[in-house]
Amino acid sequence: MENLSVVVIGAGPAGASAASSLAKAGVDVLLVDQCRFPRDKVCGDGLTPAALAELERLGLREAIAGSTNAVSGCALFGPSGAHFEARSESSGLVMPRERLDELLHRRACEAGAKFLEARVADLQVGPDAV
Repeated sequence: MENLSVVVIGAGPAGASAASSLAKAGVDVLLVDQCRFPRDKVCGDGLTPAALAELERLGLREAIAGSTNAVSGCALFGPSGAHFEARSESSGLVMPRERLDELLHRRACEAGAKFLEARVADLQVGPDAV
């Protein structure tokens, strides 16, 4: 087994973003996920203003421009007919999760992260490493 500085388990938005940032900083990083990318995943597909700021930091704001729809509120309806509505002064975006994951995964690999499609079943914790 090769020695790596960092292994990130899970290549969703947080994991792929972490792997991308680490790789850009010159860290030898392996990104592991049990799924092949691109992949679809059940998700609300919403990007909050905070998420948009993170995508800007990652240099992906222009890349998502053609794949999104702006939203400034939401309405939730329950089976009993009860409903809740919320509006926001700042707008977020809606983007298919499959497309977002694909962009983040590709950006991590382009930055130098290695990717392994595998399911992690166990970790071995040692005194100096995992």
